[in-house]
Amino acid sequence: MDRFHFSHYRKITLHAILLISFCLGIAFGCGSKLAKEKRKIQDPNPSVRYLATGALAGINDTQVVEPLIAALQDNDQNVVSRAIEGLAQIGDKRAIPPLIAALRTEDPLVRHKATEALIKFDQPTVEPLIAALNDNDSNFVQRAVAVLGKIGDRHATEPLLGLLEHTSDKVRMAAAAALGLIGDPKAVSPRIAVLKDESPVIQYQTAKAPLIYSPYVIEELIAVPLLSPLEQEADTAFGLLRDQQVIPLLINVFKDENQVVQYEAAKTLFIYRPHSIEPLIAALKDNDSEVVWRAAAVLGRIEDQRAVEPLRVSLNHESEVVRLETVKALGKIGGNLAAQALILGLDDNSRAIRISAASLLVEIGPAAVETLIAKLDENNADNVCLAAGFLGRIKDRRAVEPLIALINDQRAAVQMSAMAALGLIGDGRAAQPLILKLTDKDADLKDSATKALIKIGAEAIEPLIAVLDNDDQDLKNSAAATLEKISVPAVLPLISMLNADNPEIQNMAAEVLVNIGAAAVEPLIVSWENEDPEINNAAAEILVKIGAPAVGSLAVRLDHESVWVRNKAATLLGKIGNKQAIPSLVGVLTDWDIRYSAALALDHLHWKPKTSADRIHYQVAKGQKELLSKEWELTQQILLDDVLLGDKRSIEYGVYACIELGKDKIIFKLADMLQSDENAVILDVYINALIAMFDKKDSHVQNLAAQVLHKIGAPAVWPLIAGLQHESEAVRSQAAIVLGRTGDKQAIPSLLGALTDWNIRHSAAQALDNFNWKPGTPSERTHYQIAKGQKELLSKEWELTQKVLSDDVLSFNKSSIEYGVYALMELGGDEGILKLIDILEKSGNSTIAQAYFDCGHPKLMDAARSWADADGYRLETECSNCP
Repeated sequence: MDRFHFSHYRKITLHAILLISFCLGIAFGCGSKLAKEKRKIQDPNPSVRYLATGALAGINDTQVVEPLIAALQDNDQNVVSRAIEGLAQIGDKRAIPPLIAALRTEDPLVRHKATEALIKFDQPTVEPLIAALNDNDSNFVQRAVAVLGKIGDRHATEPLLGLLEHTSDKVRMAAAAALGLIGDPKAVSPRIAVLKDESPVIQYQTAKAPLIYSPYVIEELIAVPLLSPLEQEADTAFGLLRDQQVIPLLINVFKDENQVVQYEAAKTLFIYRPHSIEPLIAALKDNDSEVVWRAAAVLGRIEDQRAVEPLRVSLNHESEVVRLETVKALGKIGGNLAAQALILGLDDNSRAIRISAASLLVEIGPAAVETLIAKLDENNADNVCLAAGFLGRIKDRRAVEPLIALINDQRAAVQMSAMAALGLIGDGRAAQPLILKLTDKDADLKDSATKALIKIGAEAIEPLIAVLDNDDQDLKNSAAATLEKISVPAVLPLISMLNADNPEIQNMAAEVLVNIGAAAVEPLIVSWENEDPEINNAAAEILVKIGAPAVGSLAVRLDHESVWVRNKAATLLGKIGNKQAIPSLVGVLTDWDIRYSAALALDHLHWKPKTSADRIHYQVAKGQKELLSKEWELTQQILLDDVLLGDKRSIEYGVYACIELGKDKIIFKLADMLQSDENAVILDVYINALIAMFDKKDSHVQNLAAQVLHKIGAPAVWPLIAGLQHESEAVRSQAAIVLGRTGDKQAIPSLLGALTDWNIRHSAAQALDNFNWKPGTPSERTHYQIAKGQKELLSKEWELTQKVLSDDVLSFNKSSIEYGVYALMELGGDEGILKLIDILEKSGNSTIAQAYFDCGHPKLMDAARSWADADGYRLETECSNCP
């Protein structure tokens, strides 16, 4: 043997020795562990015993079976339970007898564990359990029976049948339940016998035994639909296992005097549909009415159309109970055939049956419509009225035209029934025919038509409004009264009539809205957004006539974002004259934009100020400067409080009031106070209020605002920068000027952008001069020179100037486009116009074309029209930005 082979042989031998040693170690280790845990299982401490039992169970070896069986005698239930779990896991048959014996214990946990273990062992436990049924301990026998039932082996059927006559109630009930779970057909008759037990408790428990998880089995099972999960649980009911041979027997059980027996039979027949249908149909001919009505009830639950015709025949049965159950069954089955059959029930001499048939026809719904429509042609007025009523409740629109035809029937009762039904259906097709009945001489018919139109609601509004233009005054009045009762859905259509061509329609619409009252308030206020002044004015007048119900909504509008809405609301509150509005109106005396309207409204309400602040605010609102000057110290204090303690609107009010009163010193004083104050919100509102003053036409006010903003300094810079984007040219221009005075270089980039704002370019350039700013790019230089009007310099670099302005026109920024257009027009003359037209033709877009059209130059406007026509673009026609 060479060296390599010898070395390889030695390695194999060594590995084998190690493997054998390892296995022996495991064996000895296991043995050692087993012995160790066996010793611990005798420990006095129950916790130690419990852990030891668990450790033995975990070994999962037949050697631990005996120790675990011994542990079943432990006096600690947790130890016993753990031992049972271990025995069930190992599955050694030696454990079966001691586990059966464990059923004797009074500890519920141990019994539960033992039951689970025995069920897990399954068939091998059956014979030992059967042997245990002869025990004298009825509690033990009952538990053994329960285990046999859960195992479900049919070998236990005969022994369990023998227990149905056991002396113990508990054993009899357990045996009946177990037989139900096992499901052997041989147990049917014996179980029925148990249902006749003298004890009602045993009767009930036996009946529900197959469904051990449902305490209300009969009611639940009778109501379950096909393929319900309950059906799976109910498979073992009566132990039938779908054995069709027992169905006649179950039907025969209907004759039994015991209702529990009858219920159980009905339940089982329901479960085993469709095998039960034919026998049940045959049972409808039985001489025993008890059998017939039970069969009808079950057929209704099964809901098979095959049963309809046989059930129709049963509607003629002499027994009222049979007829009633038949009607119910037909209602559950449903469909057109069932509906036709139910119609017969409407003629029954029993009121209960007629009511039941009627309600079920409604439940069947659409399937009953055609049958009920056919009923409308009968001569019997009662039947016609009844059919009309059902059609109305079903609300199927197929009935509308047949019902309209009955509106002019000679029989008043039929007319009223038809109108009521049309109201319930709510189809607009009925509106016009019903409107014609509003002037009927018969007050009842007129009332029926009105009620029907009210129920139709929205779909009746347009025809009713159209009637307001009718020559028949009575018809118009009736239509108006009906619209009033329809209420909310009629409000918006009526508001749209406030600008009708016919003044009479306007007046009638307004009158109806006034009568509708509170429900019309919000839509009337919202109508203020309409640009039609006629509607606005009419809506305002209606709100005043509505009066008190409008006060709350109008008071809310005093805080609306629109100044126009706030003023309108204040004015109307004054005209309404309801004093509930006073607190809200007093509150808006400090709204600068509506102060005067609020004061006038308070005058209408005969209000007198109760506090100094209210008096000063009222005097400011009324412009009573002389009175304010007489007590200037008080006025000053109140206005400062408005600024320092109020909300945004009060702060603005205080600032504007101080300026309005001409007291410049207080404006500067306020600026000093706010600069040292930590309330940045108030300062911000104050600054913005001052910036807004730039839009005032009074130059003194503008200059005063500029001076104060300059004094405030740094906090005003960013609000002023934002002001460069304001919609007002005056605000933008003044903001640029003040920014230049502040000397804050943060403003330079924004001022550069303002150079291309054609309307404030001069102010922007002037501000930049204050910074000693110099252009950094050719574009900046060109824009600056244009702003400064340096035409000579621009002419020397005309090519560059054209290039920069052309880029502005093509920038897609509306302001820059307008700037480029105006600059080329001003600097380039005809050449600039041609350049602009060339840009449009080569690279134009809708924004450029609109800018050309708005500039007002004839040639550019013509060029814009030509471009728009060719491109399919529609230009706005108003010139809003002419230079």
